[in-house]
Amino acid sequence: MSYVRAMRGLFRADALRVARDRFLVGAAVYLFATGAAMRWVLPAVAAGVRRRWQVDLEPYFPLITSYFVIGLGAMAVGVVGGFILLELREERSIVALRVSPFPLRLYVAGFSLIIALVGAGVALAEAAIIGLGLPPWNMLPAIALVGGSGASVVAMYLGAFPSNKVEAFAHMKFVSVVAAVPLGAYFLPGSWQYLACLAPPFWTMKAWWVAEAGGGSWPVWTVGGGLTTMGLVTFFSSRFQAAGSASSGS
Repeated sequence: MSYVRAMRGLFRADALRVARDRFLVGAAVYLFATGAAMRWVLPAVAAGVRRRWQVDLEPYFPLITSYFVIGLGAMAVGVVGGFILLELREERSIVALRVSPFPLRLYVAGFSLIIALVGAGVALAEAAIIGLGLPPWNMLPAIALVGGSGASVVAMYLGAFPSNKVEAFAHMKFVSVVAAVPLGAYFLPGSWQYLACLAPPFWTMKAWWVAEAGGGSWPVWTVGGGLTTMGLVTFFSSRFQAAGSASSGS
């Protein structure tokens, strides 16, 4: 059997896992429904706050939208991918992959790429749905591609470290905290924001803010985000394969 045919069969099985899991399907529906609501609710809330407290929330639309699109969007896609990988470990399917002629590392690389592309597609779709606080559309695809690819970081992390889906929910709390770090960094003055560079979503969210404001350094932040993502995916992928080895030995 060719590698291409084997990959197609494995990813078809992964798609079926998602389709039959109500939690994962519900998470996807919730993400897009919330994005659609934000398009109408956010301006209404901003208008109400302006009338009642004379506070203008519109300058913070880029912060809110970037967090939803890059932070929460990538995390949601990554959670779906992470649960697929955990199911592979729980069902010991990863053991079968290890003893087959099909290299596990090739499956992991292909899986990471697909999750990254899905994350980028979701990020672009969410940005188009919300339509508020966006960078120019000639810059947005590059930022969304890098920011959405953070989904593969979340997927590989959840596939590598929790032992089962129950533990994965606890790890999701840590992931959500990391995704929220840029929200606090946004209000830090000057170079103090750089402390948040340890949180992967910060790089592309910073690129989003700079591009929306018309700054010229957004490609630097985007490239930094891409390099950070690649490094973390490589590390977490190796840990996932090591965890699979441990499972096969138990």
